[in-house]
Amino acid sequence: MKLPEFIVNKIKEANQRLTRQKEKVLEILVENKDHMMSVQDIKSRITSEDKMDDATIYRNLSAFVEIGIAEQSMDANGTSRFKLMCEQGHHHHFICLSCGKVYPFPCDDAFIRSIAQTHGFEESYHKLEIFGKCKECLNKA
Repeated sequence: MKLPEFIVNKIKEANQRLTRQKEKVLEILVENKDHMMSVQDIKSRITSEDKMDDATIYRNLSAFVEIGIAEQSMDANGTSRFKLMCEQGHHHHFICLSCGKVYPFPCDDAFIRSIAQTHGFEESYHKLEIFGKCKECLNKA
């Protein structure tokens, strides 16, 4: 699988090597780009020939977050979940608690700024995640 150019460029810009293990984790993230994935989700998709332990997967995911090609979130159980960074600019997410699918929605920066100003708060950055169940999972129930 050919990785998206923006990912390869970000890795090069960060002076990181694209090891076989990093490439495998990235391939899994690309194949599941609309889902938040835990270390265990990723590990379950790694074949015996690409064997990796949890620490290696987590270390690679953390490096991807640090260089800006992945984002990290924590679910209601305290499990870290990861997905590739979207190329569409700043936005927020609805995240399905059942299937892990992510639905992006646009950010209203003016609204966020107005709330911050009302409270005398100087924002550095923000991230909004709304957890629930998607239409497909609701229909299965």
